Amino acid sequence: MVFYTSLDVSDSILLKSTDTGFNALYYILLQVDRENNIWHADKINKKHICDKLNLTSSSLEKIIYSLKTRELIISAARGKYKISETLTQDY
Repeated sequence: MVFYTSLDVSDSILLKSTDTGFNALYYILLQVDRENNIWHADKINKKHICDKLNLTSSSLEKIIYSLKTRELIISAARGKYKISETLTQDY
């Protein structure tokens, strides 16, 4: 039996994780343009995440790099990322 859950709900497993990268991914998912599957990594969106997680901007940049390395987000253009199909596909 396969279970799945939305990752962008207030009781998300991403927020319960001790991995700050997953905590940041939760807020990234909230900011994604769902129609185009694009996250705009602009100053405003990044600042919002930094404020929510009490991070510095350099820490968030390292987290974004880590999420890219783990292929959870994929560069689409400068300052734009797509969410991995692994996270968005239906089961």
